[in-house]
Amino acid sequence: DIDSTGGDFTFGHHFSDTLSGSVALGVVDYDYTVLKGDPFHDYDAVRRARLQQTGQNRSVTLSLTNDERDNVFTTHDGSYLSGSAQIAGFGGDFDFRKYIVDGRLFVPHMEKNTVALHARAGIADGDTPVFEEFRVGGVNTVRGVPEDYLIGTKMLMLNGEYRFPLDKKKTFTGVIFSDWAMVGDDFNSTDDAFTAGLGLRFRVPALGLGSIRLDLGWDLREGGTRLHFGIGEMF
Repeated sequence: DIDSTGGDFTFGHHFSDTLSGSVALGVVDYDYTVLKGDPFHDYDAVRRARLQQTGQNRSVTLSLTNDERDNVFTTHDGSYLSGSAQIAGFGGDFDFRKYIVDGRLFVPHMEKNTVALHARAGIADGDTPVFEEFRVGGVNTVRGVPEDYLIGTKMLMLNGEYRFPLDKKKTFTGVIFSDWAMVGDDFNSTDDAFTAGLGLRFRVPALGLGSIRLDLGWDLREGGTRLHFGIGEMF
């Protein structure tokens, strides 16, 4: 059971209609409680010591985003690209760097349908605590596997969706999707997850939520299915 206390202050600026940047100053205290057994028994001494760390994280995060989507809630056409660099230290208990690049592409097909593609890559190095490692699996990353199914300091994730309206008002939308990711502490030694599935979207514009999302994912590596519920598109 992980506990965190703290927050961050973010200062942002729009350089143009599509390009924006921000600086975030964060201070967070991390702690955890082992509810049952030994969750670290499969790890070597070095990784075990790192995962058992607790303390305060002080960081600065710089980010830059170029957003050319036609609609941020139900995108039909356009692209999105962002990059961020988090630098931790500044007298805190952890000293590490964390870099993330996120790209999305939306291509219209047969006028009303949409091909949606998403790629995300991340690298963390230094004294990275378990709380800041990349966690992949579940409703917002790889559907069809449990939450936090893969954890590590190196991450690459790819998602693809084919979206098609089921009625003239586009209140209901069907989705065919596939997700893949690999995560580990070294890109030469990673675990991966590969899934596919079907989804349904229900638009609720009056509530400002975009869509209510239901996704049924199949684990193509280990077998089995999982049903996921979410608010808004995954990307």
